[in-house]
Formats: sequence, structure tokens, C-alpha cells
Amino acid sequence: YIPFPFPHAQIVSFFILVVCFLVPIMNLSWANGIYGDWFAAIINFFTIMCFVGIHEVSRELENPFQNAPNDLPLTTFQAQFNEALISMYAGYHPDAFWTVSESSTPISSEKSSSVDDEEKEP
Repeated sequence: YIPFPFPHAQIVSFFILVVCFLVPIMNLSWANGIYGDWFAAIINFFTIMCFVGIHEVSRELENPFQNAPNDLPLTTFQAQFNEALISMYAGYHPDAFWTVSESSTPISSEKSSSVDDEEKEP
């Protein structure tokens, strides 16, 4: 695990704040004569939300191996991998010995009696 550089994270947070103040002014000056103030406000909202959303996703993905709800379940992955290794090595699943599968139902009495009759004929 190589941590994300702290100065880089601080600069990104600072520039997100700068963008939050400069983009409305730029959008208003761009859309002032062409589309109107409402269009500038809508474009501004979506632009800022995209930048802030990308920043929050990058903060969440900065360390994906902790034990938080949005992180990778590494202990579960390791347990499944170990179980697969045991199954490959042993040739069967270790828990399968103790469980009865539904496909191994007993033969009905009609089939068993016909099988017994066929065996008695010769």
C-alpha cells in the first residue's frame, strides 16, 4: 500500500474550492447574452457537481483495503479462495460430505419393485 501524497490531496481540495467560485463567473459571462441566466446556473451546478463527485470518489478509492462498508471485502475473498484451494486439492468440497443433495432422492417403490422383478426373472 502506497498512500496518496498529502500535499497533492490538499492542492486538489484547494482547486476544487477555486473552481466552485470561478466557474459560476465564467458560466455567467459565457451564457449571458446567448442563453440566459438560468442556463448558466444549470451548467454551473452540473459542472461543480461533477468535479466534487470525482473528488469524493477519489477520496473513497484512496485506500480500498480498510474495513469500511464501501471497501473491498478482502477477508471474504481470502476465505473463498482458501475454500476453492481445498476443494481442488481434495477433489470434493469439505462440507459436501455432511450435506445431502436433493438429487440423491430414493427410488420410488414402483421403480424399485420393477427392478427387483427383472432381477428375479432369470
